[in-house]
Amino acid sequence: MKHYIILTSGLFNMGGAEMFTSNKCRYLSSIGWRVKVFYFRAGNKIMIDGLAEFRQNRIPELIYGITYVNKAKRKEILDKICMGIKHGDQVVVESHIMNLAYWGELIAKRTGAKKYSELNGRKHQSTDQKGGGFR
Repeated sequence: MKHYIILTSGLFNMGGAEMFTSNKCRYLSSIGWRVKVFYFRAGNKIMIDGLAEFRQNRIPELIYGITYVNKAKRKEILDKICMGIKHGDQVVVESHIMNLAYWGELIAKRTGAKKYSELNGRKHQSTDQKGGGFR
């Protein structure tokens, strides 16, 4: 199975990051990827309908750097994010801000994922991770 995990700050605004995330989710789903979005910022109403399915994926601790979250809580968070991913699955992790890039590295290490960070509109790929492209 193909899994695409997006780590972002929030889902509740009607901004560029939210539109980008919604459009990417729609596209990836249409070509057979199982997409999951995780975020840390709280809010009331998700303005973009395509993101509503991810409401339950809020993890407040993602706002913190990984060194500020104890080992047991990190494991709990990674278990939640990686649920349903099996050995041999194709996994891509995308993170939108620096704190989330560190979480993305932990996810990539656990799953063997290909890791991207979308920081300031520029895509950065980890050089130490394996994985495939969009097929």
